[in-house]
Amino acid sequence: MSNSLFEVPKSDAGDNGIAIQKRVLNSSFPTHLHSIFELEYILDGEAVTYIDNKPFLLTKGSLKLCTPLDVEFLEVQSNVTLLNINFTEKFISPELLSDLATGFVVTNVDDRLVTLLNDEVDQDKPYSPLYQKSLLNLILLDIIRKKNLNLPQNEANKNSNIAQQIALYIHLHYREQLSLKEISEHFSYTHKHLSKIFHSTFGMSIAQYICKTRLEQAEKLLLCSNLSVTEISNEAGFPSISTFFRVFKAHRGISPKEFQRNTVTED
Repeated sequence: MSNSLFEVPKSDAGDNGIAIQKRVLNSSFPTHLHSIFELEYILDGEAVTYIDNKPFLLTKGSLKLCTPLDVEFLEVQSNVTLLNINFTEKFISPELLSDLATGFVVTNVDDRLVTLLNDEVDQDKPYSPLYQKSLLNLILLDIIRKKNLNLPQNEANKNSNIAQQIALYIHLHYREQLSLKEISEHFSYTHKHLSKIFHSTFGMSIAQYICKTRLEQAEKLLLCSNLSVTEISNEAGFPSISTFFRVFKAHRGISPKEFQRNTVTED
């Protein structure tokens, strides 16, 4: 997996919150983050996508989901033709959000739904935005079912609880200056009750989870990008470079640069 170049693709979903385009890739795509959610349906060809360094094979009929938290690198094996679907959080039913915390790949997707969605975008028809949203959520529901097919039932069900939804909210907004007050207001819970149910699920406070998410994202960027430490600090959501250095060293025992050098040497 190459990490010589790092890119953060800009959102092209526009005011509608969704955009679809057909693309042909004849070379590998550099390491990058996503500013919004991305689905890619493989129409032809073969590639390997690395989502947070985990490889997934993409062939005709595969569908890949990437979230705003994922670092991805795409290695093209043979020319790939794909349907790229970018969409924002507002296009996802709340019931499904907790299953979309990290990226994944599924096969044997119902291509009829994908075709219908592709045909509907940019069409000036009555209720078109609602129709697009409904189709997208049907596609998401289909791939979530396939992803959870081999999970124990209680494991799949657990994702629907409020703590998992809070965790996902943090994943989507970790770059912002989150506070317990803001999160409590978003989920219409008191600070005390929200903290209690979150701690009982994850064994840590919400503030600790925010810090953990930012640290993990910073580590990904240290290993998968050529961004400066200051840029990584900003991208990971730390309020200042001094805070980043202090928190990173407190949790990892070494500075960000030392972590980067040591890991590259080990690899």
